[in-house]
Amino acid sequence: MIVEFFGPPGAGKTTLAGSIAAQMRQSGLEPKLVLSYRPNEHPVHVGAEAAHRSPAAAIRRLARPAVEFLSVTGRRNRHRGGLAATLLNLLPPKSIMWSIRMHQYLVRLGHTWREAAEAAEHVTLIDQGYLQAVYSLALLSGNTDRSRLELALEIVPKPDLVVQLDVPKDVIARRLSERRRLQSRVERLLDLDIATNLGSLPIAALIADIMREKSFRVLQIPAADRADLVQVTKQIANEIAASCSFYKERAHV
Repeated sequence: MIVEFFGPPGAGKTTLAGSIAAQMRQSGLEPKLVLSYRPNEHPVHVGAEAAHRSPAAAIRRLARPAVEFLSVTGRRNRHRGGLAATLLNLLPPKSIMWSIRMHQYLVRLGHTWREAAEAAEHVTLIDQGYLQAVYSLALLSGNTDRSRLELALEIVPKPDLVVQLDVPKDVIARRLSERRRLQSRVERLLDLDIATNLGSLPIAALIADIMREKSFRVLQIPAADRADLVQVTKQIANEIAASCSFYKERAHV
């Protein structure tokens, strides 16, 4: 069973995915947690703030995806790069740098997704999967044509469950500001600015609309207040647990 989280930057996808994984482990389940490479999305403990702003954090963010990309492309893989190239042709980023980064991400994601699909009796939580990639490509290409987004969502593999985070704009702005405060100068160069991210919120709404039109299974979660994280975590963990038996049975058919 593949669970994908969807929402604009700052919605809390990584935080929620980690919390759900922890809740599931307490219930005796062993989900696989696949997180994006953004060190500053993890909780900052007392005394750790300087480490988050250090050059080492930026180096790790650059190096780890590159190492994984080389590892994945070095394996025998019939589908390597096919879907990545199709999506990049459909929604080509304006920047060469972003084209390279998105290509690397999509190839790695393809490998991760195939592993998860082959282990259908297990639960894989992906904080940023294909839906988020389509969102990013629409933003980076400047192309929000509905027909193109519909086609993109038609060709990407569907998760078994989408957890859509619904967060007010002012909350997102506050979280993005805090994230940027914790970043090093190098990391800031690797991210889009706050105004650009906030301006992309209509893209998230459009993709969410298309998801429902195409019958994605979506669990919409209001996530404005982190104080509600415990309740939301239990709600989603219970939803996943209730579905597990179905996917386990399907895997053995």
